Amino acid sequence: MNLKDMAKDAAKKKLKALLFAKIAVALVPVLLALLIILIIIAFIVGNTSSSLSSRCGSDDSSLSTGGGTTNDSQVGAYASVEDFIKEHKEAYINSWKAGGFLPSASITQTMIENGFNFTNPNGTSFWQAHNMGGVKTSRKSDFPVTLATYGEQSVDLTGSKPGANVGDGTGGAYAWFSSYDAGIVGKAEFMAHQTLYTGAINNTDGVSTLSAIADGGWATDPTYKTKLVEMYNSFGKKFEWLDKEAIAKHGNAPYKEAAASNTSQTKTDGGNSKPKKQSDLPSGASADSWELVLVNRDNKKPEMNPQLSTVGNIEVDSRIASATQQFLAKAQEINPAFHLISGYRSVETQRGLYDGYVRTEMSERGISYEEAEKYTQEYSQPAGASEHQTGLAIDISTVNSLNQMSAEDSAALEKIAADYGFIRHFKEEFKSSTGIGNEDWHYRYVGKENAKYINDKKISFEDYVKKVREEGGTSGGDSDNHCSNDSDGGSADGSGTIPTDATEWGYQPTNLPSGLKQYAIDPKNLGMEYGTSTGWHTTGSQSLDGQCVNLTISMANKIWGHTGGVSGNGKDMANAWAAVFGNNVKNTPKKGAIFATQNGGGGYGHTGIVCHVFEDGSILICEQNTPLSGWDFFKKPYTWNYRVWSPAQQKAEITTFAYPDDKTPKFNAN
Repeated sequence: MNLKDMAKDAAKKKLKALLFAKIAVALVPVLLALLIILIIIAFIVGNTSSSLSSRCGSDDSSLSTGGGTTNDSQVGAYASVEDFIKEHKEAYINSWKAGGFLPSASITQTMIENGFNFTNPNGTSFWQAHNMGGVKTSRKSDFPVTLATYGEQSVDLTGSKPGANVGDGTGGAYAWFSSYDAGIVGKAEFMAHQTLYTGAINNTDGVSTLSAIADGGWATDPTYKTKLVEMYNSFGKKFEWLDKEAIAKHGNAPYKEAAASNTSQTKTDGGNSKPKKQSDLPSGASADSWELVLVNRDNKKPEMNPQLSTVGNIEVDSRIASATQQFLAKAQEINPAFHLISGYRSVETQRGLYDGYVRTEMSERGISYEEAEKYTQEYSQPAGASEHQTGLAIDISTVNSLNQMSAEDSAALEKIAADYGFIRHFKEEFKSSTGIGNEDWHYRYVGKENAKYINDKKISFEDYVKKVREEGGTSGGDSDNHCSNDSDGGSADGSGTIPTDATEWGYQPTNLPSGLKQYAIDPKNLGMEYGTSTGWHTTGSQSLDGQCVNLTISMANKIWGHTGGVSGNGKDMANAWAAVFGNNVKNTPKKGAIFATQNGGGGYGHTGIVCHVFEDGSILICEQNTPLSGWDFFKKPYTWNYRVWSPAQQKAEITTFAYPDDKTPKFNAN
């Protein structure tokens, strides 16, 4: 190679090196940008993937909502979360008015719960339900503004819609909303109508609002508050501009009911509360009464298994058999053609009927399943939502077709019904309340006094039950009734069915239904005071004294004559107490037994005391450290609440029991 060629070759090599260097320099910013994006995604996923949602659920159940991120692919048609917020700005402003829930706090909570992950079927299913943060099914009355603004079909509480049944094990399904706007406003309203989150309502501080949500027990994750606050400081604060607009438009305390409630509570605490307005309700009206059990699409119930008696060709709750017979006899005096068509129907029977009606509508109208359901629900209820399962409803007519008896016979039947404790439940004028149109043959037993009041006031059964609840109609009891003092768990194991008034997730001692009181073990009868350390095993730490383990130790010591502490977490208690008793854990519950679950409790399990075992194997338990008692959510040690657990729930939680083989339990301090 001559000198000229060597020079050319050297120049080429220099040019190649220069070009490579330029390309490498150009790629550095790109690679750095990609690295930063990956780090951000990983951070957000890490903060959202472990969120444990119970929605007023127990401290021993959890749900991983899946990782939500803010990248474009996770917000569907929106280029960013910011674009989503701007698109739904008015809904957030309306949510402040409707529920007093601060927009920036609402956005933050959605990021933790859902991650704005609304288009990924492999992530959280809330996106399908337009559910902005794990709102559970409750009552249609919790969503007045949402329904008025977005229509009667904007909220579905059946748990049957897409994304509404997440399966977190805490009981109950999730609410479905027709749009993101409805979901945004609906979440605020749901918050405002629950007593657990009053500290979050009409609160203009984002961190304080989110802390109140966490303290109220929205989620079971012990780090939930920390995650909310951290997400607010790093993400939610950027939407404080939306808070300012909402406050400027609707004021600092837009949710008037919450404000009034808080004021009333303050006065009560100070001993200056005004006397309650005298109610015009019947003297015996009680929200705890079996006569007023409410079953509909907003209040679905599992199989209730009432004790049945046969009247004519149908079965009814034994408690109304005589009234049903008398009602029929009087109706036949009007027209001998009157006869009973239907009475008690099990949940499974109702499921078959309902599904058959839907299929018929699909076939005859040539429409989709969803469209067919709309028609079907005008005259039939889904499984779990029909009050025929109570045994308190009957169909009676002169013919075997709905709305086909003569107007004269229909009017005459309705006129005499209240004399026997029945009301005609479904009328066209009550459709907005009941969800069902006119049914001339459907009658519901509510008791004579209740029936007379409902007829005289010309109100729906649903509105009457609401009025009884709001005006404090209960089964009575003294002001400090943490359970009646004669409640000592005296009923024998394997007796009784779950009372029809036991319909809620759980109960504080002050609102324990009358039907459950006879089965409850009252810690007060063991010498344990509610809200103070008197009679309790103590550790020197309120947070520890407010745990589930401490209630178990405190009660079990009294019941089984033990003294001192027992080591372990909730999941360890059955084994630990079996060692104390000198035997092995059991798989069969018993009154006074210590129970322990292996699932839930953030890996620590859960524990408490069995109060009663029902005929079907369900158990009534006394426990601490749930949204209704204890330290983590309730922030009050030396407290307790009650729950009913079915055999399926016991199995799902992997529940074991401990009790002596040859010792009689003691349920009274005397």
